[in-house]
Amino acid sequence: MQSAPRILYLNFHSYEEKHRRKLAGIRRFAKTRGWSVSAVPPEESRPADIKNLLARFRPAGCVVECSDDHNPDLPPRLFGKTPVVHLDPPEKLKWHGAVSVVCDNEAVACAAFAELMAGHPVACAVVTSHRLMHWAETRVQNVAIHPLLSHVSNRKFFDATVGFDDNNSNNSYLRCYSDQFSTGWIFGPKSGNAILDGCIVYWYDSDPGHRHTGLKCDGALKAMVTGMWFGFKDRQAVNTVLSVGEEGGTGFIADPRVREELLNDPADAFRAYLRGSLH
Repeated sequence: MQSAPRILYLNFHSYEEKHRRKLAGIRRFAKTRGWSVSAVPPEESRPADIKNLLARFRPAGCVVECSDDHNPDLPPRLFGKTPVVHLDPPEKLKWHGAVSVVCDNEAVACAAFAELMAGHPVACAVVTSHRLMHWAETRVQNVAIHPLLSHVSNRKFFDATVGFDDNNSNNSYLRCYSDQFSTGWIFGPKSGNAILDGCIVYWYDSDPGHRHTGLKCDGALKAMVTGMWFGFKDRQAVNTVLSVGEEGGTGFIADPRVREELLNDPADAFRAYLRGSLH
């Protein structure tokens, strides 16, 4: 009995949700043609492996995942006469004449922002990528900025990470979001009367001894902070709403959202600048 034609999906990361979704889509299409699909991880998809993979499986075609920088480069010449399609190849991998499928990031962005803004959100984010997204350059001006610290290989460097380093006069932050950095905002010596309206600083995990600081000033607080959410996770880290280098200043923190029972830094200066109440 002749086996069903097989498609190989190369450079598949099982832990990547986007890869699992792509694999599901490939399999749905393959099923309509009576094909089977085998996913091959990057460690088995190296250039030196391709010849043996083709001889072993004799696939009807291959799909090569290119969306991650750490994936091995697999140019079309490695596949001989076997049809191959490259998914989301970066510019450097767009070989002359190669068949590829590239996500229309501008169309995705337009649809995503239209749906997001229709709900009148209190906070929103710019989705970043390891590659340049040209749509982001033209659309971030009216959208909140959301820096995300995804990984620090050596945790001893964590306390030096900063979401927003403000060292210019009179910046304005509307619904901006610092995610998982040790310090959300640092206001340097040249910082002026910054405005923070509806901003968020958040930590989704914590380690004993590390510092989680919402706002830090080299001098006195001059920023005007309204309705900010300080999302401390627990009491393992040293949780600080405001750290100042000098007392005084013209700034204030109005109606912040923070769980008071998680505040554990005796040097926290925010109460001296508090307007309204905690929420």
